Amino acid sequence: MVICLISLGFTRLPLDIPNNNRRGEDLSCYRSIADGIRSGEAYYQATFSELRTRGYPTTSIFNWRTPLLGWAFGHLPDLRIAQMIAIFLSLFSICIWINITNTELSFAKATIGSFLFLGAPIYSFLPDIYLAHEFWAGILISISILTYVKGWRWIAFVAGILALIIRELALPFILLMLMLSLNERKYKEASIWVLGIVLFIFMMVIHTSYIKDYVRPDNAYAFTQWITLGGWKFVLETSSMHPYLFLAPSWFTAVFVPFTLLGLLGWKGPLGSRIGLTVGIYVLIFLFIGQNFNRYWGVLYVNLLPLGILYMPEVVGELFKKLSLF
Repeated sequence: MVICLISLGFTRLPLDIPNNNRRGEDLSCYRSIADGIRSGEAYYQATFSELRTRGYPTTSIFNWRTPLLGWAFGHLPDLRIAQMIAIFLSLFSICIWINITNTELSFAKATIGSFLFLGAPIYSFLPDIYLAHEFWAGILISISILTYVKGWRWIAFVAGILALIIRELALPFILLMLMLSLNERKYKEASIWVLGIVLFIFMMVIHTSYIKDYVRPDNAYAFTQWITLGGWKFVLETSSMHPYLFLAPSWFTAVFVPFTLLGLLGWKGPLGSRIGLTVGIYVLIFLFIGQNFNRYWGVLYVNLLPLGILYMPEVVGELFKKLSLF
């Protein structure tokens, strides 16, 4: 309760996301880049033209999205195909969740969890959200965790590494999976995660070489501008990107998030540990990194966040038992 009261002190959240951080403009930009590629432009030229026209900074490589998703969008005959793929992947993740939890969780937990896990499917049916790189990375991270626990390891590897290639912010997740594989002495699995990281580095070198003519040499790798020490307020802002929390009052988010994190601490086993550690590592990172308009980064992990509520009553009960002993 003390944690929740402290969290309530950070409830002045500007939740009008599209207006405050230009996400609507971002999605329109991604659509225009795809249109430019479809009309014959190269990815980097189309991206530069759109960024400059819309007033986005082009002086750092961190302002440029990696090319895979934009290139793929530009080579589709219709962008609605991309949305259909997003819908399929999000529903696929729900199907795996149901399959796994039928045996690992009680009927009540599995049912409530299925409802809580609807964040990505809800977003996939909304207009233009599927154009965001973070949306795809978030879905792929969820699929990677679920298929790994299911035993479909190659799908897990491909989904995780693909998330990293689409959005470099998936790197903490890949490093986490690598550390877990090493901890469990699954060295063949660890080597695959390492190979994915090497592939990512190779891609970033090529990516940088293509945009070197568009960035200032003295600002190309300026990362410090994202180290803002936004703290718990920024964590709550990223958490509010879940569809259930997007329109909820800020006080509800401030209370809900600590309880979900508490529940994740009590969820044991391969599934619970991977979900909990994935959410935990992004929460930890976002305490230090991310500007106010970067709250949409939360889409990477918020699909998993509400699942902590499943184990919250048990964890709270255990805490009260321990406190009663003193």
